[in-house]
Amino acid sequence: MRKQRTHTTYKKTRSGFIFFLVLMLLVPALTFSGMAPKAQGASFKSVVDVTTTYALDNDVYFRVTFSDESKAYFHNNTLEYPYDANILDRVPGYYRDRDGYIWNSSTNTKISSLTYTSLVSYKLNMSGVVAPSYFALTTDGKVHAWGEGIKGQLGTGSVADRTTPGFVKNGLDSTDLTGVKKILVYSDMGVFFVKDTQVFFVGYNVLGLNANLGVSMPQTGIPAFTNGSFDLKFVNNVMLTSDGSLKKETDGSYNFSYNHYDKSRRYFIINGQTYTYTSFYSPDGGEDRASSTTKALVPFNEDPNGVLKTHVSLQVGYFELYTSLEGSNLYRWGQSSMAKWYPDTTGGINFSSKELMTTGVKKTTSTNFTSLNLILKEDGTTFVYGENNSGYAGVSGSAYPSPKRVYGPNDELTDVADIGYAGLQGATFKTMGMGAFYALVPSRGAGNDLVYWKGSTFKTTGVAGEAFAGFIEPRAGTGDSVLLGITKAGNVYSLSPTTGVGSKIPGLTNVAPEGYVPTTPEQPTITSQTLDSYNRNTLTVDYGTSSVKEYSLDNGTTWTPYTAPIVITQSGSITFKARAGDGSTYSTILTTTFTNTPIVIPTGYPKILISDDIVTIDIGSTPTSTTKVYVSIDGVESLYTAPVKISEGTHVVKATIKNKTTDAVLGEATETVTSVPVATPTPTPTATPTPTATPTPTATPTPTATPTPTATPTPTATPTPTATPTPTATPTPTATPTPTATPTPTVTPTPTATPTPTVTPAPTLDPSWGNPIGSEDVTFNVLSGGFSSQFNGLLLDTVTISTTNQYQVLNSVTNSIIEDSRGTGAGWNYSLKVTDFISDPVIDNSLGENNLVVKMPSNSLSVDVSNSKVMAGQDTNLSLNGTYVFNAEPVVLAKAEEFQGMGQYQIPMSYMLRVPDKVEVVSTGSGSNYQVGAKTGLRVGTYRSQFTFTLASGI
Repeated sequence: MRKQRTHTTYKKTRSGFIFFLVLMLLVPALTFSGMAPKAQGASFKSVVDVTTTYALDNDVYFRVTFSDESKAYFHNNTLEYPYDANILDRVPGYYRDRDGYIWNSSTNTKISSLTYTSLVSYKLNMSGVVAPSYFALTTDGKVHAWGEGIKGQLGTGSVADRTTPGFVKNGLDSTDLTGVKKILVYSDMGVFFVKDTQVFFVGYNVLGLNANLGVSMPQTGIPAFTNGSFDLKFVNNVMLTSDGSLKKETDGSYNFSYNHYDKSRRYFIINGQTYTYTSFYSPDGGEDRASSTTKALVPFNEDPNGVLKTHVSLQVGYFELYTSLEGSNLYRWGQSSMAKWYPDTTGGINFSSKELMTTGVKKTTSTNFTSLNLILKEDGTTFVYGENNSGYAGVSGSAYPSPKRVYGPNDELTDVADIGYAGLQGATFKTMGMGAFYALVPSRGAGNDLVYWKGSTFKTTGVAGEAFAGFIEPRAGTGDSVLLGITKAGNVYSLSPTTGVGSKIPGLTNVAPEGYVPTTPEQPTITSQTLDSYNRNTLTVDYGTSSVKEYSLDNGTTWTPYTAPIVITQSGSITFKARAGDGSTYSTILTTTFTNTPIVIPTGYPKILISDDIVTIDIGSTPTSTTKVYVSIDGVESLYTAPVKISEGTHVVKATIKNKTTDAVLGEATETVTSVPVATPTPTPTATPTPTATPTPTATPTPTATPTPTATPTPTATPTPTATPTPTATPTPTATPTPTATPTPTVTPTPTATPTPTVTPAPTLDPSWGNPIGSEDVTFNVLSGGFSSQFNGLLLDTVTISTTNQYQVLNSVTNSIIEDSRGTGAGWNYSLKVTDFISDPVIDNSLGENNLVVKMPSNSLSVDVSNSKVMAGQDTNLSLNGTYVFNAEPVVLAKAEEFQGMGQYQIPMSYMLRVPDKVEVVSTGSGSNYQVGAKTGLRVGTYRSQFTFTLASGI
């Protein structure tokens, strides 16, 4: 019995091609530390402004503004809020993001659908006012106000609090105030709204400012200006600070107490000219509460940016001492404390006009509550002048009306690059409230480059592994100060006034002091670019003496440590980038573009195949345009162009793939084979066909004259393949009748018998064909043979988004190799499924913890599929050309119909990830203000997506 052929259908799923796509931000702002490799090299953000927003009792609140417009908010020496590069303005309870939206910090909801260019707040210093008022400038020049309004301080036309924003009204016609260019907080008494040629005010009627509670009013007595050229600044960059006084105790010491009213010194810049309400050459007297009578603006014809004010009120009087650094000349005026510090001390100095104190000055600073000033000169030397109680400045003597050089016991203060004063918040004058001085001396080397001193105590200090670049020194109007040191690596440290030790402030990196220009390493150069034996571009790069050596092959998205030489394995157009670094800054990026066409020998090739006495060399997908194949039989090598027949016996066969141009050996295989010649079988004689059964003859009619019976042919040894016809009935039952002239008498007729069915004789076959099907039972399966896919290109794993800038795009040019060598012609399809991009935990601003998880949708990713390339097989396009945006369903990238796709094909693909500006909350920590499913701004962090490639086929 013959068995039926069995067809087996196979389906292959390339589940092995599951990987994670990890993302992060291109041009980083101030980034969080501890992240994966960054999308770009470290980009420093310089300090452009340090402003004390509020100083009261023992507390200093200040903000640091960076060159990318982001801000860090401090309370004394601690970050007041977790730093977020996406936040441009922050006030208690609210913040403005880079998109211009203002959010409620507690509910994480927008206050409105409008966008804004600034956000400010102030708390009116009047009886009954308990909460701040808020103002935000819309992009179309109107002002939204909300918060405390019981005194009319919102200017929205009523004297009521508001929980939602309302527009500030123009007091002249009760319409919405329009055309506003900036909002300036004057003090705790009111706010200015600056238009092209006018200034409006809302708040208390201080200093005769035209105020009308409930609406904003235009100001009079202000010099004419155009294009909004009106600004408000503060001496020492202190917006709001309280005054204080000293009381002498019975033991002779002095304790400090606050009067709690504003003593900030303001000045205006109008059309480039500086004005003040009180002369810089006379005490300000507490200008905000002095009088409700209008005062005229007084021109101040000098630059107040370099002015340093020291102000203390005493029970026995007060002093105000000013210094002004103009270029490298240091001037002073006002009243020295030396006559007032102790009632029995003489030698006080009054300066009714500005006088030159010294020249060649780089920087000056002062201690808190005293008139002790420290001077750094351009030659790196340090001087002190003023009150030197108990040798506090590190030199002997009680007072110095002229600058006195400070050396240190071992000349520590030589080659000084920067100086600063770390104040001691909360101290009383019984201990003189003394903090400590710091000097930066770079020549002492990293970890040892700070000098700390107070009185006779000098010590060299620093932070292990860090080299400092400079200081920032926010202070209050009374002289209270916080000293922050910034390292060349961009880290920020709080410098202690008592221990001389620096404490790193977490969450801030890549910061540069104002005016500091990091040393940029030299740009790398390519010293050699050649082709290796596999036609791969091989590069050697000179990075000079730089400690950080990196290169990129994906246009700067990811960077790889350099090891020489670099062998490029990708195919196509290559953009090669290289950069050098020193751990904090990077060089200008070297960029070059070239075409790379590598020879890729598949794993396991060449293969030697033997069938009887025929040797075949299989090279898989090895390109034939750039290679040639040789076969060696027992040491005799020849160019392989077709299968080779070998003689009977055992042979050593070697297959070699060589570079067609250089003859370099790229791949080899050697096997010992035994050839078995195909035996010629002895032909088997064809069996004599069995004669058909002779039917019973039909009754013969009257015989005709001399009939000649048909002779039965004699079988030959080798009959022709034509089937022998069934013999007809013969007149006699004999097998071989002898013809005679006289016919045999007929037989009496009998009924005709049913003839036996004729059996067709088997044809005579050529013995070399082997046994015919059906001569024995046969069972076999049709197998799928070689069927696989291979993904080539950048997998984009461990890529960090380190900036929240809009319009970021990540690209990856890739390809897949699909091989179908089964010989079934069943066809196939190749697809990809992508999941949403889920972040690692990021900072939750409402909790200050890293437990917020967000996601970007899978449709952020698209792929562009172009024409397939034939590597071996039919010349046909199997790619499904076009651009596809991913979603929850698989996307078919290539497809082969029946009897197509047999061979090896390359499917080129280009992936593009468009990073959105908003992400969706996936999960939060307990007590978070974020809601699952809500949208929030793009977060710096790591995002992961699962990619599943599937190659499916059937026979």
